[in-house]
Amino acid sequence: MCQFSQIDLEEGGCSCLCTFPNNYSHKKLDKFDVESFALLGAAVALSHKGKLNNYDTVLIPNHIPRWVFEEIKRVCRTKYRGDDW
Repeated sequence: MCQFSQIDLEEGGCSCLCTFPNNYSHKKLDKFDVESFALLGAAVALSHKGKLNNYDTVLIPNHIPRWVFEEIKRVCRTKYRGDDW
């Protein structure tokens, strides 16, 4: 299981979650925050199943399967009726 995960802010506009929840006093998440949480969840699930064992440091989203990354982006950036995104 990986011991360290890092979100690569250069790839895909992911948000850094290092200040969560301290800097979220407004109690609002934007679509980039939601994407980052989804990617982190994917990394945890993949790591738990041993799919990321080849990496000493897991870079998110670089080491997440591309199709998972693309689907998370697609779903998070889809404008649903009633959404203000």
